[in-house]
Order: sequence, then structure tokens, then C-alpha cells
Amino acid sequence: MDALQSFLSLQHVDSPSHRSSSNVHHIIDANNTLCMAMFERDDFESAEQYLRAAEAAYLEFSSSTSSSSPSTGDIESAYTMTCLFFAQVYGKLEQTAQSAIYCESTLMRKYDSGIFDPLEIAQFCLQIASYYQSECRWRQSLYIIAAAYTISKSVQDSQLYGEISLFMGKLFSEYLESQRDRQSYMPDLSEEVVKFKGLELDREFEASQLGAVELTTLAAASQVDAWISQGCTWFTRALNHFVLDGFTTEHVTICLERDHMLSMAIECFSDRKLKKSYLQRRASHLEPLVKTLSPNHFFSLVQQLLFTLGEIYEHMADLTTLPLTDGLPTSITISAASSQSNSPQALPIASAAPLDEAKATRVNKRVGLAVRFYQQFLDTLMPNGQLPTHLEEGVVESFFRTHLSLAKLHQRFRSSNKHLLIAMARKSASYYKLIDTLARAYKPHILKSELELCPELHRLLTLKADSLEKS
Repeated sequence: MDALQSFLSLQHVDSPSHRSSSNVHHIIDANNTLCMAMFERDDFESAEQYLRAAEAAYLEFSSSTSSSSPSTGDIESAYTMTCLFFAQVYGKLEQTAQSAIYCESTLMRKYDSGIFDPLEIAQFCLQIASYYQSECRWRQSLYIIAAAYTISKSVQDSQLYGEISLFMGKLFSEYLESQRDRQSYMPDLSEEVVKFKGLELDREFEASQLGAVELTTLAAASQVDAWISQGCTWFTRALNHFVLDGFTTEHVTICLERDHMLSMAIECFSDRKLKKSYLQRRASHLEPLVKTLSPNHFFSLVQQLLFTLGEIYEHMADLTTLPLTDGLPTSITISAASSQSNSPQALPIASAAPLDEAKATRVNKRVGLAVRFYQQFLDTLMPNGQLPTHLEEGVVESFFRTHLSLAKLHQRFRSSNKHLLIAMARKSASYYKLIDTLARAYKPHILKSELELCPELHRLLTLKADSLEKS
């Protein structure tokens, strides 16, 4: 290292215009080597200084008349390594934007040289596309991934294809998430996309992906639906590589990523039938996983799947248009003990109507499934039915939300059988009483307004059950 530093100090005697192309190559190469030495010592600031010196030598030489030297190829190769080291050093210094700039420069230079490993180029593309995605530069990110797909296609590396497919699925999902609050799903068409010289993107990829994004708008639900389908297609391709038998964790994680995208898509639609179809689609993806996975080996994943399925079926039950009063008696009597007056009162239920048995059956089925999955989720937290002495921070909210949902769901059961309605009201009341007890025991710092209402809801539901018994 001392010899390299001595060599570099001697080079400062010559002006840049008098340096031979061979000397410039050695200057860049020496600074690159010293950079690597500093990098290995975790001295990233010093490594950056050596790279700046290498870059200065390259830029000075490039602007001189000597740039037509036959040795220019060696200089270009050495500077490509400088760009690569810049990307790594800035990554360690957490200067993400600078790292991405040099990563992209390395990528373009390697491709332009015509001497490159397609797999290496594709991996560079994935890194750069991730940065553009984090900066919401969706068109540039899509282009870079399309380039990775095109360049690496001849290699037929299934692992890489799986990674590209997963990236594309997540890109569609994150794009939707970033735009949903704006209620505008059109990309920024004014963004200038930096492209590879002479690279023609794979026609199938370009036509089915880039074009689909440009067509997306909230003007028609069918267009949003088509755009979401593209994301699902890529997730499915990723799942075909990361199969359940062999890549269990990766497979389930991808399924949950896809489910997250579908759950956001539901928020885009106002049509109940479309919402239901998406919810049914979500359930059909996740239920087989619950039946297949062993809680003993994939405890956290099974927990997440059970809770998500409970939410899905609860949402499906809520979407069914069935007034809560249908099938109830036309009036109920509140006794003097629970009324402000001195005599019993008959309270009419104005909207009471004969129960639609077909709708009630559908609602009860969905409510039953939601209750089942929520209860199975709680069972994972309460082995042998015993309440945990301590709740991990990551499950506190899910624990209380599940109990609140179970209390609400038992009120959603519909029947013309008064005794069943009384039983469900008392069951719901018992859940609210339990939630109040749990809140006092665990003292959670979340859902405070909902938890504060539990004692009053317990009282009102008990009153409702008592009044139904006397009606």
C-alpha cells in the first residue's frame, strides 16, 4: 500500500495533459486498490477520497486529446471498477441516491462494453430498480426490470426469473399502495427514462407490462381490475419458482404479498359484487395454506394466515345487505329495572321484516368461518385455553382486535329463532366483559376508544337478551 501511495504522489508532479494513457490507467487502478484496502478496514471516508482521485484522473484524461489512445479501453475498464466501488462505498455510507447513480453508471458501462455476465447485469438491474421503486420512479424501475428480463433471458436461470417475477409483483403492489390516497393511478408520463443503448426489450414483456401501467386509471373499475391482474400474474410466476415444497417460507410470504395487493384493490371499488369476488379470491389463495402448514414448524406464518382469513370472512359478512332487525319481533319490552320509567315499555322495531332465509344462511356461513379462523388464531396464543401471562408487542393489537371482532360477529348471526338470538346476544355480551377484563390486565396502549366502550356494550347486550326473553 505504501508503494502505491508513493507512486500516486509522484504523479502529481506531471500535469494531466502530459500523462500517458498508461500512467492514467495505473493512477485509476492504484486508487481503486487503495480504496479496497480502506473498504476492508471499514474506513469508508478514506475509500471515498481515493475514488474521487481516480475519478478526477479519468475525467481529466477524457477531456484531453490523449483520449484516442489505444489504451483507452483499459482506462474505461478501470473507471468502470471505480464506479462499482463508488456504489459500494456510498451504500456503506448510507447515501442511497449516490450509490444508485454509480450503480446505474456501472451497469450502463458494463453493458456498453459488450463484455459482461448477463446474470451479473441482471442482479445490478434488480438493485437499481429497487432504488427507483423506493423513489416512486415507477417507469424507470419498470424499464430496468424489463431490461434485466431481456438481457438474462438467454441464460434461463430459474432463480433469477423467480426473483424478477417477485420484484414485478411487489412493484405493482407498492405502486397501488403509494397512489391509493391520491385517487389517481396514472404514472408520471413526463418522467424521462434512461435506457440501454441498442437494447430492444422483450416484446411480450414490454407489451403486457409497460403498456398496462400506462392504461391504468380510476375512471373505470375494469381498468384497475386489469392492472391488478397483471400484478397477480407476476406473483403467480414467482410462486411457480418458489414452490411450497422446498421454499415454504418464501412461498407463503409471496402469497401474503399478493393478498396485501388484493386487499388494497378492494378499496378502489365501490361495487359490492366486485369487492366480494376479490374477498373470495383472497380466501381461496390462503385457506389451502392453513390446511397444509404445520403450526409447530411455521408458527408465525400460520398465525398471520389465520388472522387474515378471519378479517376476510368478517368483511364478507359485513358486505351482505341484511338489516340487523330482520327476523326480530316487531317490538321488545324493557323492564322497569332497566328503564328510566316506572313501568315496562314496548319499544317498536320500525324496520323489522320477515327474515330472508337465503341471505341469512350466507351471512351465518361467513360469520361462522370468521369466528372459526379468529378462534384458531387465539388458540395459537392460548395453548390449553390458558391466557398468556404476557403478550408480545407484535401481537397485542391483533389479540384485542380479534376479541372485538368476535364480540361483533356474534351479533351478526341471523335467525328467526328467538332463543338463538338470545344466546348470541349473551355470547357477544360475555366477549365484551372478557375484553374489559383483559384490558385491565394487560393495559394495552392501543384501541383505547373501542376498549372504553366495552363495559357499556356488555350492559346493553345483556339488556337486549333479557328483553328478548320477555318479549
